[in-house]
Amino acid sequence: MLTIQQMMIFAAVCQEGTLQKAADKLYLSQSAVSKAIKEITSQSGLKLFTLVGRRLQPTDTALRLLEDVNKVLVPYNTLQQKLASN
Repeated sequence: MLTIQQMMIFAAVCQEGTLQKAADKLYLSQSAVSKAIKEITSQSGLKLFTLVGRRLQPTDTALRLLEDVNKVLVPYNTLQQKLASN
């Protein structure tokens, strides 16, 4: 099972295309992002990214997973914003 943090990291890597850019976006170290992606890949047994030049290209499987991850993260982020505004 993925944690919220793992979902956020996975989504950021899919969107940003590099571990470093995802790390910068999430205010994490590149090694923390790398470790999380390795854990996700290991737990799922799925190939989620291919290396194209210096960028990580999400596989079709990763893009399908991203759709499901976003179904969790969008309401989660909305809730976080509502809680922060109170």
